[in-house]
Amino acid sequence: IQEGIWAVTADVRALYVIGGKSSKGIIADAICLHGPLFIKNHVANGPLSFIGSVIERNVDFTGTKLLYNQKALAFDGATFQGSVFLHHGFESAGEVRMLNARVRGDFGCASALFTAAGKALSLDKLVVEGNASFIDGFTSSGSVNLPGAQIVGDLDFGGATLTAKGIALNLACATIRGNVYLREGFRSTGEVCAHSSVIGRSFDCGGATITETVTAVRLEKATVHGSVIFCGGFNTTGRVELPGSELDGDLVCDDAALLALYCLNMSLKGDLHWTGIRNPNKTVLCLNGARIGTLRDERESWPVKNGLRIDGLIYQELTLHERKTEEDRAKGSMGKEHELRANEIGRA
Repeated sequence: IQEGIWAVTADVRALYVIGGKSSKGIIADAICLHGPLFIKNHVANGPLSFIGSVIERNVDFTGTKLLYNQKALAFDGATFQGSVFLHHGFESAGEVRMLNARVRGDFGCASALFTAAGKALSLDKLVVEGNASFIDGFTSSGSVNLPGAQIVGDLDFGGATLTAKGIALNLACATIRGNVYLREGFRSTGEVCAHSSVIGRSFDCGGATITETVTAVRLEKATVHGSVIFCGGFNTTGRVELPGSELDGDLVCDDAALLALYCLNMSLKGDLHWTGIRNPNKTVLCLNGARIGTLRDERESWPVKNGLRIDGLIYQELTLHERKTEEDRAKGSMGKEHELRANEIGRA
């Protein structure tokens, strides 16, 4: 397609572009599609724009490669009555934007590759009425941004790789009614920012690796109605910050390596699990002003002198456990409870 496709404000039954190349892209702003939008295994050298469009069926960009290195794909303000899939071989050299768009189904970016520097995915205030998944080797060189987004289901970044510096994943002020999964080999060289977010269920970083950033995970002033989990080999050279956050479930740090856990003025209705810390002599645990249920820890994971800060900590119970075994972890159980002596209480 040498001259591209121009279909602004068109009213059409469906749009299929299967294979082939386009030199000047597709401009279809404010289009009304009564059927699906399929652009599969296509190579586009120009921008694809569907700003303000209404698409009544699914959108599928499987295998499509966007070579335009500026705003490669724009769905700002669009409404999708079905699901949107940018997956399985989808690649973009430029920014993909869906500002203020609404997806009635799922949003999927499994196995997609985004190579744009700066902002790779701009999904500010996106509404997804199903699940949003960035899994199965999803890779992004630029930042992935969902500030103010609303996701009714789960947000899954299991196995994703983010290599942006600064804030790599921005979930500030987002509302996710389901779970947030940053697990199963999730890797990032930038910060995961969920400042002032609301999570309906759990925030799970089991097995994640976050490096090359001062702050690894920022959950400042966040509300999490489930548990927050850093376990299963979670590894970071940065800080995990939860100041002013409100957690209805547990805060689990087990079999993890982290520089510092800051929980200043945190409210935790469940228990704080502090076990299996891999580098306790280099870790800071700050619970100043926090309110927690039971502190469940083990002597081997206690920070060294000056690494434990508990000024103003309010807790319901302290329970010291024997060091967890791999069998305990496989069963999902704590180690045997250990009697806490009076001279140890100040350290617990």
